[in-house]
Amino acid sequence: MASWSASRDAGKIFRQQVEKVGLNASTWDQCMSALKFAGRIQASAEQGVKAGVSSTPSFVIGGRIYPGVLPYDKIKALVDSLSPVP
Repeated sequence: MASWSASRDAGKIFRQQVEKVGLNASTWDQCMSALKFAGRIQASAEQGVKAGVSSTPSFVIGGRIYPGVLPYDKIKALVDSLSPVP
């Protein structure tokens, strides 16, 4: 898949994927044009900015933000360090 994050028309790239995997493109178009979730998405983005999130993905583990892709082993080690071992 093309890098949608660097595209000026990410919607076009996503729609191509909708068609590629055989989903109903008409339903996709209706959903996207309705902007039903636009307010919720904007509010979530603003909340993330206020919390200090600077990239996607980001993980909050133990109250600290870890930006970017983290390998499973790193996430597991961070989570395990927070959990007391019985």
